[in-house]
Amino acid sequence: QFGNAYGIDPAPVLAEYPASDYPTPAAAFATLVSEVGFQCPTRRFVRAMAAQSNPAYLYHWVYEPDFDFLGDLGAFHSADVAYVFGTPILGLVDLTPEEAPLVDTMTGYWSAFARTGDPADGGAPSWPAYAEASDEHLEIDLGTVAVDSGLRKDKCDFWDTQLPQ
Repeated sequence: QFGNAYGIDPAPVLAEYPASDYPTPAAAFATLVSEVGFQCPTRRFVRAMAAQSNPAYLYHWVYEPDFDFLGDLGAFHSADVAYVFGTPILGLVDLTPEEAPLVDTMTGYWSAFARTGDPADGGAPSWPAYAEASDEHLEIDLGTVAVDSGLRKDKCDFWDTQLPQ
């Protein structure tokens, strides 16, 4: 089914994501969907922006919020939204006092970017503009903000060979 949906040969995909490398087949599939649907297309996009001399900033949200109503999803796509805006989501998520510094970090980055085009303007930890050569991104967790590089590099390099450009 996956190969039909993306128009690619499923054999290399199955070899890249063997179920034996993950706690469950569902975890292998969730990782595959995250990488092919979110992480690797985002890297491709910021690379294209940088290649046109347009500053782009890549980040990786690693904080796993305790959103009881969703179960244990870990750090999932859009989990950062409540922290960017500093408000509960649909009245379902209350942010804790321990998360207040994370809200300050996120609202600071987004506000600075809206004001100046540079998310680290205003004293926040450095957030370098993306460059393919360094492949840097900002990793954001509760209590930790750090520059890292090579986010899902091997998997995204794999997808760059599998999906149409």
